[in-house]
Amino acid sequence: MGPFSKLKIFIWLHSHEYEKILSITVCDLFDTKESTEKIRSHALAAFHLESYFDARKHYELLVKRHKATPMDYIRLAYIYARHNQKENAIISWCKALEINKRQKIAKKILAHIKEKGREIGLFEDDYIRKISTKQPVFIPFKSIFQGALAGCLLAVFLFLAVTQGPKMYRELRLRHYRSDINKVMIDEFNPTVLNDYPDENKQYSYKEAEVRKMFDTAKEKIMTNDDNQAVVLMNKLKFSNASENVKSKVEYLKGFLQVPDYSNFKSNFDYQTIKNEPAVYDGVYILWHGKIANSVTAEGRTAFNLVLGDEEAGYIDAIIPVTFEKPVIAENKAFARIFGQVKVLENQKIKIDGRILIRD
Repeated sequence: MGPFSKLKIFIWLHSHEYEKILSITVCDLFDTKESTEKIRSHALAAFHLESYFDARKHYELLVKRHKATPMDYIRLAYIYARHNQKENAIISWCKALEINKRQKIAKKILAHIKEKGREIGLFEDDYIRKISTKQPVFIPFKSIFQGALAGCLLAVFLFLAVTQGPKMYRELRLRHYRSDINKVMIDEFNPTVLNDYPDENKQYSYKEAEVRKMFDTAKEKIMTNDDNQAVVLMNKLKFSNASENVKSKVEYLKGFLQVPDYSNFKSNFDYQTIKNEPAVYDGVYILWHGKIANSVTAEGRTAFNLVLGDEEAGYIDAIIPVTFEKPVIAENKAFARIFGQVKVLENQKIKIDGRILIRD
């Protein structure tokens, strides 16, 4: 018998599905090459189905081949007892004890027979029946398999929900609103794209074609999950010579922005970049590493300063105020990565609205 057949028999045996075992262990009792495992499996299944004549033939073949185990002899002895062959039954129990002197079932039955004496009726004795016909431990393989399968599917679902959920949600949302985003456009023949003529000496002063290009690129960046670049483009248009009509459409377009996933968001701007043009980067998300200082938690929120730079090397780039609208563990002098949104104050200083704190 192959390993797969043995595994199936093991599962069916402990699931008490003996008919299935019989279906794959039909034996040719005159074939000397017939597998011992196959004969024993068929005998055992027939025994537990109370097909005693069928089981007896197979167990007697094992005895003839000198392949019978103590348990084979014990079950064969019980069959003899049921068939009122007391002498053969006792010989079989003795044979089981001869092979294994510690065989408890054979010891108990022989002691029971000795105690009851000649008056015992082996074929109707409840003690012998109970001790000889005990079935294998029932293992609900089907329920275990179904539970394991359900657990695996749940684990896969949860894994995908955690790792891919935000991205999938975003894709579905963008797919749903894609037509709405595309409706936000500057009409091709709109004569009021610019409020002032382009002036090369002025910052954020663009030609009409440049305004249209920046507006369309901002939409593309939103639809490709690069909201940070979209925010920068829209802020530049906000401060530009574009008309109020264009700027109102830019504000409407901002309604499609979402909080990105900190683990894979695009365009993580560094402090020096934002410092040069803070107003343009108002609203972008950053992931910065620094040292926590002056941490305070009160009234359900945590505030601290994030020190950027290398104090040991003797320089500090900046000290940025960070505020979390929830309590977080922010220990003074600890190093951490802060994911949050840049907010520009009236004096062009920046602060961070914290979203996630990842301690070193």
